[in-house]
Amino acid sequence: MRTLEQRSTDNPKLKTKILSDGRKSLYLEYYLGYNKIIDPETEEVRIVKNRRKKTLHLYLYPKPQNPIQREENRKNIAIAKSIRAEEELKMKGDQLGRKLIDTPKKDFFELFQEYNMRYDKKDYRMMTGAFNRFKHFIEEEYPTFKNHIMPDQLTREIIEEFVSYLQSHSKGEGASNYYQHFKKFIKHLCDNEFMRKNPCKGITCKVDKTVLRKPVLSDEEINALIHTEYKEQNLDIRRAFLFSIFTGVRFCDVKDLKYSNVDFSNEWILFEQNKTKGHSNTSSVTINITPNILQLIGKPKRDGENHIIDENIFKLPSYEACNKSLKRWSKKAGITKNITWHCARHTFATILVRQNVNPVDISSMLGHSGLKYITRYTRSVNENKKIAIENVSNKFQL
Repeated sequence: MRTLEQRSTDNPKLKTKILSDGRKSLYLEYYLGYNKIIDPETEEVRIVKNRRKKTLHLYLYPKPQNPIQREENRKNIAIAKSIRAEEELKMKGDQLGRKLIDTPKKDFFELFQEYNMRYDKKDYRMMTGAFNRFKHFIEEEYPTFKNHIMPDQLTREIIEEFVSYLQSHSKGEGASNYYQHFKKFIKHLCDNEFMRKNPCKGITCKVDKTVLRKPVLSDEEINALIHTEYKEQNLDIRRAFLFSIFTGVRFCDVKDLKYSNVDFSNEWILFEQNKTKGHSNTSSVTINITPNILQLIGKPKRDGENHIIDENIFKLPSYEACNKSLKRWSKKAGITKNITWHCARHTFATILVRQNVNPVDISSMLGHSGLKYITRYTRSVNENKKIAIENVSNKFQL
């Protein structure tokens, strides 16, 4: 578990307390000076230090057992450090009899949005894109801050993770361009004394200009992944990635899939796409279950009354953690391509194109709404989808 590195001069200090269930509770301890107490009989002077504690309602696993627990520890430490830094700033301001900086009443997102509205240069779209990327990143990785985050709560750790997020969610030089515009806004905040320190200082977003497209896995490479197993491999990531190759389902949807989405009697999986839910009449996706897909999703657990326990089919950590695992797996399989989760979806679509599957059917299987009049082909599409998914899935032996 990561240690709580801090300076001896930090006030408040970030500390932990062990709870009865074994977890560690994070809290702040404020040093509020001291009092001299004189014993009236002995006239001995005793120093009593004044301290106050504040529970943060953030918890750590002392010995994380899996990537999900390690990820939760990392996030909670980052959030706690941000809160500690903000509290220290308030205390220093109070001691000086004034605010150390003119802390804005509006939070980071409001400031960013106002900056965007005044931004009138040709690259306006990129600035808006940078704002949207950061907002989505916070919603996914730091939901505690999704509605309110102050500028000085942005730590170096959060910025480093944002860069990783951009690199895994953008094509070509997009990540670098978005980050450059994000840094431009951060500099604006620093120049106008909305922030004490620039958290982006020294953090770069490198882009491999030779890799401008998402790579596609060949049949040989897919088989290599299937036949490559190792002791420390995360089996949920393994199952989920192969499921994405065989179905073309996005990471965000795979992560949210539950057994309630599976109709075992009719042999299909039905779910609403996160990306288009509530915004498109084609957000609903149906996947036919083949023997390989059935093997990957496994059988659900049942309670004492033999009812299916509705839990996630794949217990996955963050997108970044999954991609790190994919890199280790692909390396052990002898694959030199830069593999990310989106490669699975791209590979699925490419296999369908090579098999001369109707573009309407491909669009439907990927949950796209780009083709007009798609509802006219509903009957034929459902049957063709079943055949196409069987053809992709049955190409490989698990």
